[in-house]
Amino acid sequence: MVRISEGPAAFTVLQQREGLAPLELAGSVGTDVAGTPFLLADDEVGGRNLLFETLPPGQTWRRAFSLPVGIHRLQTGRLLPETGFSRLYRGRGDTLRHICVGEVFLIAGQSNAAGYGLQDEMDSLDAPALGVSLYDGGAWRLAAHPVGEAAHGMPNAASLACGHSPWLRLGRYLLSSSVPAGLVPVALNGSAMDEWGPGTPLRAHLMDSLKATGGRNLVWYQGCSDVRGDLPDTYADKLVSLILEASGVVPDLRVYVVQISGVTNRDTPREGWTRIREAQRQAALATGAALIPAYDLNRYSDDIHLGAASNLALAKRVYRAFTGERFPTALRAWREEGAVLLETDAPVLDLPLMPEALDGRGRPLPGRWERGGPGLVFRLPDAYAARSLKMDPGHYADVPFGGGDATPPNAFQMEINSRGC
Repeated sequence: MVRISEGPAAFTVLQQREGLAPLELAGSVGTDVAGTPFLLADDEVGGRNLLFETLPPGQTWRRAFSLPVGIHRLQTGRLLPETGFSRLYRGRGDTLRHICVGEVFLIAGQSNAAGYGLQDEMDSLDAPALGVSLYDGGAWRLAAHPVGEAAHGMPNAASLACGHSPWLRLGRYLLSSSVPAGLVPVALNGSAMDEWGPGTPLRAHLMDSLKATGGRNLVWYQGCSDVRGDLPDTYADKLVSLILEASGVVPDLRVYVVQISGVTNRDTPREGWTRIREAQRQAALATGAALIPAYDLNRYSDDIHLGAASNLALAKRVYRAFTGERFPTALRAWREEGAVLLETDAPVLDLPLMPEALDGRGRPLPGRWERGGPGLVFRLPDAYAARSLKMDPGHYADVPFGGGDATPPNAFQMEINSRGC
């Protein structure tokens, strides 16, 4: 027999770079069967032969090679002299199945990231699929809901059962582009930003998971536990610190910051939610992360957790950000013909409704949106800017966003309503 003693387990997803992922196998060749020992790699879906190498008879062996994006099968065996050394009729060896090369996504944050939406009839649109795998407890397996339910003993293991999340659908979007997806849940329900600080178990688990999987995609979806008091004031700096540390582990890391959605509980003050969304925008702008709005996704399972329909919509937004499309993160301001013009730095995806322009304390601004520049332009009456926002008419360039009581009066913010994405 030709044995494989070292290699990836079934459903493993290897992070591709430039279309390839390195792989090393090792094993041994017995002396009990005649023939030419070989190692074969096939495209498991398309059936293409990707690799064929002969192996030393009667010895241990080790091979390093690269596999392209796709789902693969690795086989060993012997070409037998009695069959004319035909590859069609060959001696049997070991086989490794469902070895994937694609994109690995780490999912960090709190309950909406972990997936506490109720499972309902929308789950029927979110079935498991070969090529979408889940990494949990140090091993890969076929991904299925609940995605965020960590193995017992892990730093992100919770006592509550998870339900529906966006991430299996995100994996299926990738798979529809012939790119297998690996999902690595590291989120913990109820976790505040300080629980993700330097030296904490959650932060260490995130960094260890990046190292173990080589994943170059990180989704951050957290903030509901930081909306009260002065916590929003330091949120952006803390998130920037986490992103920079993660980028030190994986230098080509791509980060997707999902702005927290909202809350339907009328007893919950809304100002803190707006301030956290602004802090998340600031962190994304400072680090080059993709910013993904979610505040208009309002089909909830309860007062705070997104339901399946909103989760599926969020999955599409993250996928579109992965493909390179952008939501606005920056806003430039200048004065022109008796008005202050606010210009976004990117177009808005699938926008049937214009964004909502707010002042630094979350109040709607009078004016109108126009198409123009790289994105959209909001025309604000100059008299309003000078009177209500106390803006110096000579200093409109590069006016910052803001939010909350600590915001300078000449600050703006903008929340993107992206229904239909």
